[in-house]
Amino acid sequence: HSFHFFLMSTQKIKICLNKTTGLGTLECVGGSTYNCGGDINFKYPEDTTIQPSDKKGTVYSGEFVDSNNNPFEMKFSILWIGQRGVYIHEMGQLEGSHGCIHLLPGDAESVYNWVQRKTRILFKWE
Repeated sequence: HSFHFFLMSTQKIKICLNKTTGLGTLECVGGSTYNCGGDINFKYPEDTTIQPSDKKGTVYSGEFVDSNNNPFEMKFSILWIGQRGVYIHEMGQLEGSHGCIHLLPGDAESVYNWVQRKTRILFKWE
């Protein structure tokens, strides 16, 4: 029975960002920890829960464009704060976020694949 409980239990991600730089870590609790970046001016919620259905794959930003003026491509996107359109997604660099949490290529895919069930996201500034 304990094994069954483990399968059904909530996963946990801890995001910790530096108030000054916006850079920090995303920890898949029980798994790996990755470097990440966010926006120092964004008010992130401290305790939220996402579902596997929040894994959206590649999303095209309605707000931002690339150097060719095409909608910006965000790979391995997990919708974190739905009403604000805030994702955890792959980015070539950790800096420059307008609210999303940036993970480097490879790391974003790992986090995306790690989320297999209901996942609690705990956020803090330091």
